[in-house]
Amino acid sequence: MIGEKMFFTYQGNKLYYKVIGQGKPVLAIHGLGCSSELMEGCLEPIFEKHAGYKRIYLDLPGMGRSDANPAFASADAILEMLLNFIETVIGGHSFLLAGESYGGYLARGILAKKNSQIDGLLLICPVVVPNPQERILPKDSLLIREVGFDIAGKSEDFVDLAILQTKETYQRFEKEILIGLQMMNAPFVQKLQENYSFSFEVDQELQEKGYDKPSLFIAGKQDQVVGFQQLAQLSHYYTRATHAVMDLAGHNAQIDQEALFTALVENWLKRIELSWYYKI
Repeated sequence: MIGEKMFFTYQGNKLYYKVIGQGKPVLAIHGLGCSSELMEGCLEPIFEKHAGYKRIYLDLPGMGRSDANPAFASADAILEMLLNFIETVIGGHSFLLAGESYGGYLARGILAKKNSQIDGLLLICPVVVPNPQERILPKDSLLIREVGFDIAGKSEDFVDLAILQTKETYQRFEKEILIGLQMMNAPFVQKLQENYSFSFEVDQELQEKGYDKPSLFIAGKQDQVVGFQQLAQLSHYYTRATHAVMDLAGHNAQIDQEALFTALVENWLKRIELSWYYKI
């Protein structure tokens, strides 16, 4: 999609980002090893129908087109850079925040620091528990493959994670996810995985402050990466959260169940817009 492509520099490290549209800022953060194409691919078809939003899609350090300075290969360092990015690019304006997978974990870090500035939160298959050994994952796997769809030569990341395997879902995977996996700096991502968690208890800070703006939590019932059960525990601290667990959806739930995903995000935006025009 057409948009203005730019770089933000922080302590000598360049962070790529792309801006589409004008109006209320929306900051979108992708997951580990991916790139801005992931968030742009699932959100732009929705925002193209909604005027008044300035979408900001960025590549995290070491991923996409951003620099891979090892000094930023930790959750705390990335959060510091993102907070500086927000202060510089968005300033004191209120904004919407969306995060997918690890981007959802980082989004909660941003929310812990800028609670009052964020008018709405969207989490897509977010990392709830940073330690993979402590995650509750589905016991049973599920796979639906289109008759005649040949997986020979297809990316293992798709074959292993996609619940709905069709020609159409693979085309989206290639355009929105595989492109990022091919661009990522592997040594950087590996180091980041060793420093994956914040040094502070992000959810404890959120519990103390609470969050009363429209939120949307989307999980895949068959998500074998982060699971779905522990996400429900977060909803207690978000008084206006819709929590949806989608069947026939894995870690790439936005692709597996595109129509339902779109309907849920449309509803999230409607709830946000109602909050602007009506007293609640």
